[in-house]
Amino acid sequence: MLKIIYLLTRYSPTTKIKFDVPAGERIFNPFSRLTVYNALGKEVAKLVNEKLDPGSYEVEFSGLDLPSAVYFYKLTNGFHTETKKMFLIK
Repeated sequence: MLKIIYLLTRYSPTTKIKFDVPAGERIFNPFSRLTVYNALGKEVAKLVNEKLDPGSYEVEFSGLDLPSAVYFYKLTNGFHTETKKMFLIK
């Protein structure tokens, strides 16, 4: 499950993304990936790309070097993939 803590604004260009790694997901694919894409599908940040133990995690994302736009962040664990939208407003 993915959860964004707050929106990115010119006053706070960083945000925290919380996610969970369920216990059964590591059997098939031990790596977790959390990647941020722009509206055209180009990868702009890779926040997580490693083997994670089951549990809850929180990763900070900074939009300081990115223009105002809509971005998508995608979490992949085993066979589970979830994508969410976020807005960066400067």
